[in-house]
Amino acid sequence: MKAVKKILGILLIIIGALLSLSLIVGILKALMQSIGVLGKSTYEGIGFLFGTFIMMVIFGIIIYFIFKYGFKLLKTKALPQDTIDDIGLTK
Repeated sequence: MKAVKKILGILLIIIGALLSLSLIVGILKALMQSIGVLGKSTYEGIGFLFGTFIMMVIFGIIIYFIFKYGFKLLKTKALPQDTIDDIGLTK
């Protein structure tokens, strides 16, 4: 079960990295398109820019949770530590 969790965690991190790269490229592409649309019509350009911004924020939130869950699957549980007082005691 631990191996499956680690594999799924690594896959989620890889998917998150690929999606974040596509988000960066998408933001740059959308900015270039919105500059062109703003030159044609102000209202249409503002709507396009606002809609693109909202979609990129939603996409970024999804990527954040993919990374968060991927790292959660990779994290190992901490073993409980005995205190110094409990080491010498017998029950």
